[in-house]
Amino acid sequence: MTRKKILTKVAVYCGLTSPILVFTLIFYAISLAPWFSWTENALSDLGVDEKAGFPFNLALILGGVFLALFTVGFKDTLPNKVFSKISSSLMFLDSVALCAIGIFPENVKPWHFYASFTFFVLIPFFQFLAGGAFLSEGEKSTGWFTVVLGAITLAVWAFPWKAVAIPEAITALILTVWIIIMSVRMHERLD
Repeated sequence: MTRKKILTKVAVYCGLTSPILVFTLIFYAISLAPWFSWTENALSDLGVDEKAGFPFNLALILGGVFLALFTVGFKDTLPNKVFSKISSSLMFLDSVALCAIGIFPENVKPWHFYASFTFFVLIPFFQFLAGGAFLSEGEKSTGWFTVVLGAITLAVWAFPWKAVAIPEAITALILTVWIIIMSVRMHERLD
């Protein structure tokens, strides 16, 4: 088996299993914090709670590690090498930012803010570039799907939310859907 095939298999595995682990830990953390409100809090508020902090921060760190592993295998599947390098570099930086959100909880200022801001800003940009890679090689449905998800991510943050937990969750869900679909696509092309 070639190195590329091994990396792709690891990426597929990470892309399909990480949402289960990460969201289970996040919802477990929410269950430990009866004070948490989707309309009054940021998800990161969970990271400083005595009970919810550990599972929440662990979810983000593991999510970042899985995203990094996904990125390593995914970059070789992008058709356009220029877009591929830039998009995968931004995606890898995004995985580092996700880990950093868990490593530097909300009370570690200003590092938590920098990590969180970076994570949410990079998502649509690497999606636009990945979408451009697919479009430049004639893979229109995958390309437009990726670009549209990036645009939706940007649009979510344009609304005047009372608190950021909802746009954070929507953005995470959009990223998760995209990663799962890319993982399935990669798995279909393995053989």
